[in-house]
This record gives sequence, C-alpha cells and structure tokens, in this order.
Amino acid sequence: MNRCTVFPALAALALFAAPGARAQPGVDRSPFGVNAHLAGDVVLERLADAGIRWLRIDIDWSHVERVRGQHDWVDVDRVVAFAGRRGLSVFGTIAYTPAWASGSPDHAVPPRDPRDFVTFVREVARRYRGRIQALGVWNEPNLREFWKGGRAQFIQSVLVPGLRAIKAEAPDVLTCGPDLSSSGAWRRDWLDPILRAAGPLFDVITHHQYDGGDTVQGRLREIDALRLSLRLSGHGARPLWITEIGWRTGPRVSPADQARHLRGVYEGMASRPWWTKTFWYDSHGAGWGLLGPDGAPDAGQPRPAYAAYRDLILGAPAPAPAPAPAPPPPTTLPPSPGGLAAASTPDRDERWVQALYRDLLGRTGEPAGVAAHLGDLARGAPPVQVGRTFLDSEEHRQRLVRGLHERLLGGPPDDATRDRLVQRLRDGAEQREVWLDLLASGAYAALHPTPDAFVRALYRDVLGREGEPAGVAGHLQALLLDGDRRARARAFLSSREHHENHVRAAFQRLLQRSPGPAEEVAHVDHLAAGGRLEDVDLALVASAEHHGRAAAPPPPPPPPPPPPDTSVHDRIPDAVRAQALAVLNELVTRYPVEWREAHAHIDIQGRPTAVSKERAEAFAKLAAWELHTRVSPRIGLNRKRGDPRGDLSMDCFAYKRRLDDPTDCLVIDYIANAGISPEYSQWLRMNDPARYTAPARIEWQDMSAYAPGLFVQPTRP
Repeated sequence: MNRCTVFPALAALALFAAPGARAQPGVDRSPFGVNAHLAGDVVLERLADAGIRWLRIDIDWSHVERVRGQHDWVDVDRVVAFAGRRGLSVFGTIAYTPAWASGSPDHAVPPRDPRDFVTFVREVARRYRGRIQALGVWNEPNLREFWKGGRAQFIQSVLVPGLRAIKAEAPDVLTCGPDLSSSGAWRRDWLDPILRAAGPLFDVITHHQYDGGDTVQGRLREIDALRLSLRLSGHGARPLWITEIGWRTGPRVSPADQARHLRGVYEGMASRPWWTKTFWYDSHGAGWGLLGPDGAPDAGQPRPAYAAYRDLILGAPAPAPAPAPAPPPPTTLPPSPGGLAAASTPDRDERWVQALYRDLLGRTGEPAGVAAHLGDLARGAPPVQVGRTFLDSEEHRQRLVRGLHERLLGGPPDDATRDRLVQRLRDGAEQREVWLDLLASGAYAALHPTPDAFVRALYRDVLGREGEPAGVAGHLQALLLDGDRRARARAFLSSREHHENHVRAAFQRLLQRSPGPAEEVAHVDHLAAGGRLEDVDLALVASAEHHGRAAAPPPPPPPPPPPPDTSVHDRIPDAVRAQALAVLNELVTRYPVEWREAHAHIDIQGRPTAVSKERAEAFAKLAAWELHTRVSPRIGLNRKRGDPRGDLSMDCFAYKRRLDDPTDCLVIDYIANAGISPEYSQWLRMNDPARYTAPARIEWQDMSAYAPGLFVQPTRP
C-alpha cells in the first residue's frame, strides 16, 4: 500500500485516545511499539532509529532471582537505561517462576507460596518507578506453555495481588493486562472471569492477537470481537493495547508479505480510536523479527518489515518526532563585535553602564546602582562580568518572563506564574525553558486548542511568519502521532530559523544594526551547538562595539508626532453614518460577535481572548462586504490575495491616504485590520455565514472609544 495513503489515517491515532484512558504526564502517546525482550544494544539502537517509541521487555523472575534473595538485574537495567537515554517508554511484563519457588525446573509452574511472587513484584515496582511507564503481571496465562496452574489460582494468587503491589509501590505506573493469547481458550474461560475479579485494577487492557488466519482483515475482525466483549462487560472505556501481533515468515508468508501485513495492521488501528498502541512481535526473533536473529548471517540487519515500520513512523514529510537531548552548552561565548570591551575612562564607562540599564532593564540606572557597577569596573572586573550581572539580575529575569508572557499569551503573567518561571531561571534554566513552559502551558493550549491552530501559532510566535503548507503538514503529522506539544515547541525553538531570528533581533536591539553574514553564522552555530539564547545578548553588550556606541553622546530625541486629525469624524456624512450603523446593527443581531475580539488581532497580535480568531475575521469580512455593497463602494476591498469575494484592507489608513474623501473608510476603521489571511480564505465560506453564529454580545463602548462620534449605543427592546 502506498505510504502516503496510510499516513493521513495514522495521524488520527494520537487524537482518539479512549475516553477512559488515564492521563499520565510523561507517558508517550505514540502508538508504535515492539516486543524487544532483553535485546542487545545493536538491536535496540536500530529500533530507536526507526522511530519506535515503546519497548515491551521481559522481567523474568526465574532469571533475575535464580537463587532466593540474590538478584541479577544487569540485563533489565541495561535495557531500561538505554530507553531512558533515547527517550523511549517501557512496558515490562513480570512473569515466570524460578525453580526454588516452585520446586520444578519448569518456569510455568506456579509458585508454592504466592507471597514470594508478590515480593518480587514489589521489588520491581520500587526499583524501576519513574523509569518504566507500564507494568503487567504474567504472559499468556491461558496457554499451558506459560502457566500450568488453574484459572482461579492465577487470578486470586498471582494477578490480583501482583496488580495491587504495583499500585502500592508505583502509583504512577500504568497497570496492564491480562495479556491473554488469542491462540488458546480465552474469552469465556479467561477474559470474563479476570475482568470480573481484577477489571478495576487495570489501567489498560492488553491482548495478543494471532487468531484470524494469515490475513490482516481476519485479525482485525477478531480485535473487533474483543472490543465488543469489553463493551458488554462494562470495560469498553479502557484503552486497548495489542501487545503482540505478527506473522512468521515461511512457505505461506514471505518477508514482503510480512511487511504488507504490518502496514495493514496500523492502517486498521487508525480507524479504531479505542485501540491506542500496538507492539509488533517481534524485534529479532527467528522468522518473526524486524531484524535478523542472533546467530544468523543477517543478525541485527533490517528486514522488509523493519523498513516498512520505519517508513510508517518516519516517512511522512515531518521532522523527527522528538529531538535528541541537546549537547552540553558551549563554555565560550559567541564572538563579540570588535572583541570584548575593556574598561576605559570613568565617563565612557558610566555611559556604558547606563546603556546596560536601558538595553537590558528598560530604564535609567539609579545613582547608587550605577556607582556600584562603576566600582566593579574600577576594581578590575571585566565588562563581560558586569554584563552578566545585569542578565542574572532579578529585575532582568522578571522583565524577561513578563515580556515572553505578553508576547505568547497576550498579557502579563499572574503572580504565581511569574514567581514560578523566575524561580526556574534562578535555578539555572535558560530562556528556552521559559519559552517551552509557556508554549506547552494550558493557557497557550486554551488559545490554540486544536493541533492545527497550535502548529500555526508556533510558526507565528516562534518564527514570526505564517507556515508554508508543507511545513505545517509535517509538524501537524508529528504532533498527531505523538501528541507531545512540548516536543513540537522544542523542535521550533531548536530550529536554525529561530536561532537566526534571535540573533538578528539581538543585533538590532543592542547594536541597532543587522549582523554581517559571518557574524550571523558564528552566533547561529553557537546556538545550534547548544549555546544559551542569553549568550548572544551577553556577547553583544560586552563587545567593544556596544561599549563604543554607548560612550557617544545620545542623539537628540525625535520631534513628537503631530496630533491625529480627529476633525475627519465631523465630516462623516449623516446618511453614511446612519446607513452604516443600520447595517452593522443588523449584522450583529443576526450574527452576534464581540467587537472587542474583532479588534483584538491588532492589540495582541492575533490572540483573541473569548471568541476564535477565525470567527472574528469571518464577521469582519462579512461586515466589510456588506458595507462595501450596501453603503458605499468606496469602502474598499483588497483583492490582491486571490479571494474573489475581496478582503478587508490590512491598513485602512492607507486607503484614507488614497481617497480624496476618506470619510467612507472610517466607517470600518474599527474592523480594518481583521483581514483574512490566505490560509483561511479557502474555508471561510461567506455564503454560509450562519456557521459563525454563537451567543455573544456587542461591546458598543469599545467602538465608541475607538471612533468617537461614529458609533452610538443602539436602543434595544
């Protein structure tokens, strides 16, 4: 099957978590998993490189505690540590009895004293709490190969006590089960009794699907039947993970067939939102594996199913789902223009210190503070040290937090948010982390609730532009697959484009010029290598160029702008005023919208606070069209964007300059800048304005304040 036809369906997987799924911070929502057992590092590296985010591993009691009281955790520790380094999640299955506990060399024989097993479960949960995200009790107990006791014995002596032990020792870990095999008697004989006895203890229902023949559709039908059983038993709200499914290559299944089946399984999963993860069986087993098995000529080498899995996860036009941890920050600063400054005469140093106050704190320095910094310089402190003192000051931290909050969320932070973020900076977090905290916050999500709105907002807020269709589609694909908004925000903040924007803005703010090509490359390379954003500011304020600029006498202030010409309001013809007001009243009555929000795009850079940007823009466009056609054709519409219905001017004042008599334009001054951008024009169907109706109220006092004498409070019954 064509990869591009599968991916749009797979993109929905992360959105349709079952309603009973327990929200758990830090648990990866990726649907892609594999049975990795306790594979070697070469196999694990290949699995991680394919983008697989979940590993199911064996925590075999019979291997870890071969001798009572003596534990060998080496292999489990190694795999868990690898997962931690690569940002992978782990589902561990605790199973199988050591000979000392059962009196038999057969690991499927139940323990003579079930308390021994519960003790081991507690040790596992304590040891790996915070490092393993999910745990299950036993593997395929309905098969004699893995459990040679009775059903009631398993439920009462092993399953229920084991699940309770996990919840007691590691309440943040997901409890999963019962991991029954579809190859044996399971539904009536095992699943129903287990759910009656232990159902409330499961966070996730897990199952192994091999029945259904060699076809994908046959297995999907069996999974649908399982879902029906869960619904009938009252457990349909819990998420379902298929923790084993696969095809063994042989006479009837070629390696190419195996790869096609893998794609078919994930395509089927995409249309079943209650099925949220699949762990392919398996990583490197003979005939089953994505990779060649140990000891084979192709040991560890990718097979066709591996390539199919990798392409499913990484083959979309999207960036990598999650960036690798950043390398340690460089210990040196990027280059300072003209080299680092050196202390000079007291007068020049005083002007430079005042420039630091102005550029970094936004105010004039008080005499005592200036004197203290001059004293540091006189005692031999280098200017770079003085600059760092400003950047590390409480006042600069609060200014940074306030500025970012206003930029991203449209207003100042409350006291609790400010104090929390400032404390993060005190503790050594860099500016990027404050960005990330805000971009991943609930407040930002409330402003941009849908994945599409979130990705587009990242383009505007982080990169300062609208996203191109291919880029938006790629980031949206990644977000839909892993559901991790923080990872998407980090990808934007780690991009070279953001680094370039930051460097250019710092040069303009601190040196009032653009960086030269070589300067820009050097600073951007520094950030790409893990340098902190604030390093750029420090390098510039400590530069000889900044010191020299600050030493020059300040230029005279520019003359104040002339007062605005308000007399034009008095020249609005009464007929135009009355007709426009009647039209706007009619529209507000038919399609209520808060005028405050239509104007919010100018005030807070496209972040309305109550109604959606799209709805405010749609109403503004509708109002412009009606005023243009019913009041005066001189209320101009901008058709340069290819929208046949026209568009509001992005700058109504430009129209006023082009019109001999600008009074008609003033009728829509209030909504002038709420124009439609190209990406909205394709779906804002103005021939169906009723789709934008919703309860709201009109803020007439805001309109009166914006255009005095033009709008008046209407009489309402």
